[in-house]
Amino acid sequence: MLGLSKLLAMAATVGLAAAPALAQGGPEAQASTASRTSSLSWVRLPGAEDCATAPELARAVEARLGREVFVAPRNAELSVEGRVAPGDGGGFTATFAVATAGGEVLGERELGTESEDCSELTATVAFVVAVMIDPDAEERDAPEPDTAPSEAEPPVETDAAAAAAAGNGQEQNQEQNQEPRITDEAALSGWSGEIDGGLGVAVGLVPEPTIGGFGAIVIQTPWFIAAEFNASLYPYSPQSVGTGDVHWLTAFGGFLLCTAELGLGAIGLRGCAGGEIGFLRIGGVVDPPQDHIVGHVLVRARLAYRPWKGLVVWTRPTLAINPATDPYGYATSPTATAGYTPETVAGIFDLGVGWIFD
Repeated sequence: MLGLSKLLAMAATVGLAAAPALAQGGPEAQASTASRTSSLSWVRLPGAEDCATAPELARAVEARLGREVFVAPRNAELSVEGRVAPGDGGGFTATFAVATAGGEVLGERELGTESEDCSELTATVAFVVAVMIDPDAEERDAPEPDTAPSEAEPPVETDAAAAAAAGNGQEQNQEQNQEPRITDEAALSGWSGEIDGGLGVAVGLVPEPTIGGFGAIVIQTPWFIAAEFNASLYPYSPQSVGTGDVHWLTAFGGFLLCTAELGLGAIGLRGCAGGEIGFLRIGGVVDPPQDHIVGHVLVRARLAYRPWKGLVVWTRPTLAINPATDPYGYATSPTATAGYTPETVAGIFDLGVGWIFD
């Protein structure tokens, strides 16, 4: 849990880190920090929905600084980017960085709390961000921030006369009308991974419904597209014929591209499309066994529920489209034959669990 002594220690660290830059600039540089503006991007990852939103965090920082700080990104001298997520051992962890408009990173911090009440961490983050924007903020008493949601965020005020004198007042006003004052929550742009496993029932792959298992690795890219690599095995499906049973075995490896997950709280939905190629063996009373190479075009939807940290439980209905439907013919005895024509579209219904590595 974050106590007062730890908070003061962090403030001292931030203040000392900013001191050399202020000393080099003299009184003018120190005065300029008191009027610096910033943009804010703040993301609550799944499991941290009860933590402060971007507007609430912005109000807490501005309350400590005693002025409006956050403006549209194009007009900001600094940028603050951060996220909050459930901690590995409980509580919450926040990571954020402050950089100049030119991209120079002024500081990066990771703060955590074991408390299940995220408001304590929000207050600490607001304090440290305020000090990183204006080091003199640590010497001020923090007023009570007004975190009640407002009907609309106030627009960024500009000095119209100064803008007109600079010859670009109209352009700045257009930018402020088009851009949000604060970059609110969005899907996190970054890499993450997921490992899945489960069981499924397939209808139409072979003559009888078959049960199998599968595993998958999903890689979420920064471009809001996920790549899935999977493997499945349906080891045994009997087909009764007059002389006994024909045994069907299928194994596949596949690749799909998926959309970004559309989420509502802990529930997410995504669509995928791709293909798989595999191996089909027809055995049992078929002697010698027959081996075939088969492939499918896959169209899939995935409905997932994330109940705790990185754990995810999901179901995946899939359509497997068979581009080749040539019949299989096989001898079941020296005097008897049988055959099977694959379905054009097979259905697969999976249930499984996975773990997401953010």
